[in-house]
Amino acid sequence: MITNYQIPISATLARRLAEAADGFRNINQVFFVAQYEAPYFIKEFYDVTSAENFFSDQGFTESEYGIFGPYKTLDILNEDMYRGVEDIASIDLTIHFNNGDVQNETINGNIDAIFLNLSAHDKFVFPYYCHLYGIDTVKKMRDDLIKKYKEDKIIPMTLSTRLPEPTGHGQQSGK
Repeated sequence: MITNYQIPISATLARRLAEAADGFRNINQVFFVAQYEAPYFIKEFYDVTSAENFFSDQGFTESEYGIFGPYKTLDILNEDMYRGVEDIASIDLTIHFNNGDVQNETINGNIDAIFLNLSAHDKFVFPYYCHLYGIDTVKKMRDDLIKKYKEDKIIPMTLSTRLPEPTGHGQQSGK
């Protein structure tokens, strides 16, 4: 059941879907289950059957949520140059520090960028999310990230493998 657009979507939702699809570049295609109203909960799927099953399992109604896609995300120019994240099982990373310490990390393969410190988040990650969600949401994301590093002794401050997602993107909100 792909949304047949009998329910008009807002320009804001259209922009969010485009931004979300852009975030899955070079994986061939992507489908989304998305909420029609803000905060626009959006969850990605690589096939329509998985999207339909999630939609059903969550008990979503067609008046509140839709299934959108497929969005073509493969950039033909990069077809021969890059592999998609779906092809990578894991990443082994070794960090050599100036003081002689060595830190080894194994990262889930569903990662396409690594930011090694808060400064990198401030320069590259948070401006992008600010554009999507606004400054209040990004401040909460940044505060949550700092809190996570202070509380979680397993993941050192030098490596960020997973940024906490803002409410309304990639996680169920309010249902």
